[in-house]
Amino acid sequence: MIQVDMHMHSIYSDGCKDAKQLVENLIDNKIQLFALSDHDTIDGISEMVEAVKHTSLDFVPSVEISSTFEGREYHFLAYGFYENRDGLKELFDRHQNVRLQYDLDLIKALVEAKVQGVTFETFEHYKKNPYDGGWKSLNYLKSLGIIRNFMDYLDLTPKNIERMVFTHPKDVFDLIHKCDGKVFLAHPSSNKAGGLPLRILDTFRAYRLDGIECYSPYHKTDDEITYYTDYCKRNNLLISGGSDYHGDFIGRKLGEPKITSSDIDYDFFKTLVL
Repeated sequence: MIQVDMHMHSIYSDGCKDAKQLVENLIDNKIQLFALSDHDTIDGISEMVEAVKHTSLDFVPSVEISSTFEGREYHFLAYGFYENRDGLKELFDRHQNVRLQYDLDLIKALVEAKVQGVTFETFEHYKKNPYDGGWKSLNYLKSLGIIRNFMDYLDLTPKNIERMVFTHPKDVFDLIHKCDGKVFLAHPSSNKAGGLPLRILDTFRAYRLDGIECYSPYHKTDDEITYYTDYCKRNNLLISGGSDYHGDFIGRKLGEPKITSSDIDYDFFKTLVL
């Protein structure tokens, strides 16, 4: 049995560890096959390639892409490519701008609400330390002592701020397939505990979804895991799993849930190792 973890983040998105630190953690946890899946960027892949050079680890390039479907945000993991090509960079740039605009809207709302210490000027000059994890507005508010953590951030966020709107799933899938990648639905229970409706899964499958992250810390029961693995087996979809590890930024642990080569489509992922 080989331990695997096909979903984690680095300082290039909202994780708080660099490639070298992640590799050390992987070795300590006896994880052999893994993927780096930063949000809407593949900038960390070349650094990870260097970090694993003198190890026995098997590294699969990946990226976690945000998408909006029926007014809700979904995340998709794309595996099997490591170059910004065929419009990929434009997609990532657009999504980064969506996040930046959300940050600005949040600060504007807090300034209008006269939250003590929050100003556009101090926010503009604030420089986020990548090793803090998270994103600029969250760490800015932490630096002011207004919030302590991610949950405080959610509680403070005004409810009238417009949600971020990302690219439609079909357009995401078409682009990833054009880049010769494979698309997996990430942590589906983050969108609905117990299991997404079959209507949504069938719609994504009609858009040519390639697989599902069936093992995830978001799945709280064995029934949820079975729900997704059975769906994959019935519909000839690939099975994956990962910890969605962000370092100390969010309290998920690397390698949890424990996933082995027998749980996922291991032979498929082995073909993608750089």
